[in-house]
Amino acid sequence: MTVIGFMPYQVILNYDLQKNTRPNIVYHSEGIDGVLDVIKNPDDTVILSLDGNVEADNSLRQRKHFILKAHLPLMLSPDAQEVLIVGLGLGITVSSVLKHPNLKRIDVIEILPSVIKAQEYLKNVNGDVLSDPRLNLHIDDGRNFLKFTKNMYDVITADPAHPRISGMGLLYTQEYYRLMYEKLKDDGIVLQWMPLYSISAKSFRVAVKTMVTVFPNTSVWYVPGHVLLLGAKTTKLVVFDYTVLASKFADNSIAADFKSIGINTILEFLCLRIMSPAQVSAFLSQTSDSIPINTEGFPYLEYRTPFEFLISVEKNLESLLPFVSRDVQFVINAPDGFLEGLTEIQESYIKTILSGKIEYENR
Repeated sequence: MTVIGFMPYQVILNYDLQKNTRPNIVYHSEGIDGVLDVIKNPDDTVILSLDGNVEADNSLRQRKHFILKAHLPLMLSPDAQEVLIVGLGLGITVSSVLKHPNLKRIDVIEILPSVIKAQEYLKNVNGDVLSDPRLNLHIDDGRNFLKFTKNMYDVITADPAHPRISGMGLLYTQEYYRLMYEKLKDDGIVLQWMPLYSISAKSFRVAVKTMVTVFPNTSVWYVPGHVLLLGAKTTKLVVFDYTVLASKFADNSIAADFKSIGINTILEFLCLRIMSPAQVSAFLSQTSDSIPINTEGFPYLEYRTPFEFLISVEKNLESLLPFVSRDVQFVINAPDGFLEGLTEIQESYIKTILSGKIEYENR
């Protein structure tokens, strides 16, 4: 008991809930794939928990990166027709992808049958995504699906669990990214979620370096507690066409989705890009430590990050922020004055991060 008394609260309380909440278990499943719970808090927050670990919830902080994982790569791909989503979760990313009417095929990979069964209780969260005829659901491991599918995709968006979770390390390996690369069309885009919490600065660099070895044309987008790595198969400069962005924001469904996470304008969307590929390269090179590559034969992240549970977001920001970029060269066909406005809002966003006014997430 003495040891427990000195242990940090979040280590003991595996559900990672607030001390004063009285959660209601909406759905519970026990099987060979683990123990899954859908939990609803009094404030209507819905949580998806696997083996006591919170995998997803529909709070504003979480919804922001779920929704951006859908729209961010599709803003670069106006002619995209085929999308692969690795991980179903609460279905929020899938719901946002489905808001793009030009898409013809959306393949969703989910390894846990219990997560699929839980969707019956999540229709109010994701709009009953499984009923959309464009969606093809596959019960499979993301890596195995990519290895054996013959389909080619315009966009692959992936949201693996934190690499500290047993078995997740394979979804952060060089071999996995190579499979993604092989299944992307020539102008294909990949979007990879990456945590900034419960991971050391060195492990974070390992994770980024591993992806960059396959997708050197990768930029970094920041939302509190996380980054989104936007990688392109092409080596050409990746640019956003203002006319495409304007047409997307003119779509009421897409605009409402952005507005629900506090993004009301194109400027507020674009300012989330904090590092260009050149800055990513500089970030990876400016360290005296040897940065290994995470591979199946050397699964550094899976074996190292469990010991980094208490490392905060701020520790990673300290190493990341010196390399942020304020360039506007990634936007074309912008109207007069727009690029000046983008420079201003970029500067404001970076100052906000530095001042700590953005609430960091450290679960």
